[in-house]
Parts: sequence; C-alpha cells; structure tokens
Amino acid sequence: MKKKFLLGLILLAVTTVLRATTAHAATMSIVPIATDTVAVVLNTDNTSINAVDVHLTFNPQVFSIRSIRNGGSIVDVWVTSPTFSNTSGTVDLSGIIPGGIVTASGTLVTMTLVPSASGLSNGFALASAQVLLNDGQGTPTPLSFSGGPFTMVVEPTGTPFGSGVVDTEPPDPFTPEIASDTSIFGGQYFLVFSTTDQGSGMAYYQVLEVPAGSSGGTLTGWQRATSPYLLHDQTLSSDIYVRAVDRAGNFRVVELPATMPHIATANSHREEIYLGVVLGILILIAILWFAWPKKAS
Repeated sequence: MKKKFLLGLILLAVTTVLRATTAHAATMSIVPIATDTVAVVLNTDNTSINAVDVHLTFNPQVFSIRSIRNGGSIVDVWVTSPTFSNTSGTVDLSGIIPGGIVTASGTLVTMTLVPSASGLSNGFALASAQVLLNDGQGTPTPLSFSGGPFTMVVEPTGTPFGSGVVDTEPPDPFTPEIASDTSIFGGQYFLVFSTTDQGSGMAYYQVLEVPAGSSGGTLTGWQRATSPYLLHDQTLSSDIYVRAVDRAGNFRVVELPATMPHIATANSHREEIYLGVVLGILILIAILWFAWPKKAS
C-alpha cells in the first residue's frame, strides 16, 4: 500500500514538472500566404505576451526579399522597425505590445520574396529571439520555431524588382500617434509611426517639431527617427511632421497638429493678459475714487 502511495506521489511530481516545463511555450512560424509572400506568425499558447525580439537568417543565393511590411501587425510600438539585408541574408525586428496579447495566429510582419529559381526552399532559420510574458517582470517564455521548407515559384512573366522596374510611388498613407506609457521613456510623451512601401520598401523616417502657428514655407531641421520617438516638446504645443522615405527616394509627409495649442497661445500672450488685468484694476480704482462721496469743507 505504501509503495503504491509513493509511486502515485512520484507520478504526480513528474507530471507537475512536465507541465511546468511545457507551459507558456510560444511558437513562431514562417507561413506562405501567396506564391511570393510569407508571413511571420506567432502563437502565444494561450498566454499573454507583450514584447518580441527576432533575428532571422536566410540564404540570399536561393531568394531575396523585395519588401517587408508591418501593416496589420500585432506589434503596436516598434523598438527596431522591421529591416532586412539581401547582402548578409538577415531579417531583424523588435517591438512592444502595450497591455499584452493572447493569440493563436498573430502576424508580426509579411515579406515579399524574389526566388532565384523555382523549387523547394529551406526558408528561414532562427538566429535568436525572445518573447516576453506580460507579467510585469519581462519573463522570457520558451519559443519553438518553424521556418520552412516551402515551395518557391518564379513567375514566367514576372520581373523581379530592380530589373527594369522603377518605383515612383511614395510610401503608403499612415497616421502617427502620440502615446504615453510608464514602461517607455519613463511615462513621457512619445510618437509612434509606421508605414509600408509596396515598391522598393521603406528606407527611413524623419521627424520635425515646429511651434504651433510658426510653420510656413520650407520645413527645415528634419531629424532621423525611429519609432517610438521621444518628443522634445512635452507640452504637446508643437506641430509635428513625420516624413517616410522609401529606398527609391520617394517620400510622404504627414502633419500632426499640436494637440494642446492653448498652451502656446497662453504663453505667447501672457504679458498682454497681465497688462489687461492691471489696466482693469486702475480703471476700477478711478471709478471708485470719483464716485465716492466727498466731505464738505
């Protein structure tokens, strides 16, 4: 009887350990969604995660990447905007999901590929990655990866980008947003922005902060920026411009008007307000002086 009891305890302990070691195991996969397009998809295994950091490798002799897009991504704030190198065969991305997310099929990015030849590709390999739990401590969760293989097809009538195709279109429309989070920049206001380019792919972003109402003519003083971008004007009284530039040199500029222009107005007219108050007091004193009954002499 005692032996059965002890055996039962051992089996229970082993089961508990196995469950503990297999819990919270996220899965990252490269999923083909078209003949020339794949998506990096994350399954959080019923667990809330709030940060990802991914570094992939591929063989650039087998295929190259035409563009990488983060439209529709589960990542809200990019620490390192998705980038790729067809020279070194790398893909890098890092982002934060404030509040966390639980998903069985959350897309991080999609990539358009240009194969060198039709056939079976080994796909991507995972150089390194971290997926952090939304537990307030940034605890890493175990991660499994599936990067291929998948079939690649060279379209007989297709012309890979860079072989006679000229990109003349600007990056896609986008809307920058101002946000504040205690875990980012100590709770200060920052700017979040991201867009995609269907032709040559995104190259870089620039940000310009201009005092409200003072812009006009040619905008100068642009600063290279990555999202999230810590705003210099924490009063939010400046107009903000974001310029997205693609690899062909086309660009799109988006203006975000000052969200608190009354602050700038109040500061610029503070002296006039003080003068008006003083003048009003003097007029009141004069009225009282002449209206006050005088004693007969």
